[in-house]
Amino acid sequence: MEGSKGEERRRGAECLRCGRCCRQPFAHQVSPDDLARWGEEQRYDLLSAEQEERRALDDPAGGLLAWRKHQPCRFCSTAADGRTACDIYSTRPRVCRLFIPGRSRLCSARI
Repeated sequence: MEGSKGEERRRGAECLRCGRCCRQPFAHQVSPDDLARWGEEQRYDLLSAEQEERRALDDPAGGLLAWRKHQPCRFCSTAADGRTACDIYSTRPRVCRLFIPGRSRLCSARI
């Protein structure tokens, strides 16, 4: 049956661009494969951002760590209408590429 609830669950829901999936620090989303790909793409800006954030997140003193833990991904921007967008969408981390709207409790979209 076309448009069935089961088919929608496999596909996911339409993204509402709420940004809830982007509430984790950027460095938490990056895999070794992403780092290798960005090196090949010469995306030194992303490699530098990941290193900077990783150092802050690993800081045992906790100053910057406490602040950064609750910040959204640094590449998540919010438009005037309140909807979010990814500033690095074409080369976003693998975990972001694999995210299916509506498949997580994080997500505002419902299947």
